[in-house]
Amino acid sequence: MIDRRPQVLTERSRRRQVAVVLILALVIGAAAGMLSLAAGNNVPSAVLTGGAAFAGSVGLLLALARFAGDRN
Repeated sequence: MIDRRPQVLTERSRRRQVAVVLILALVIGAAAGMLSLAAGNNVPSAVLTGGAAFAGSVGLLLALARFAGDRN
């Protein structure tokens, strides 16, 4: 039997979810920065590329986590 009641995230599980999102976004941002540096860009440009990838990843991953968590 499938439980159709909406699942409520506790504060602890929400913190864990945000921590996972931030760690994944950090890895994505670091990889983007290193790839940009390897492509021949200077260091400030690579840092900006990594920061933009981090910020975009946080937004996307939080939206995905929110979408996946909605079971109404």
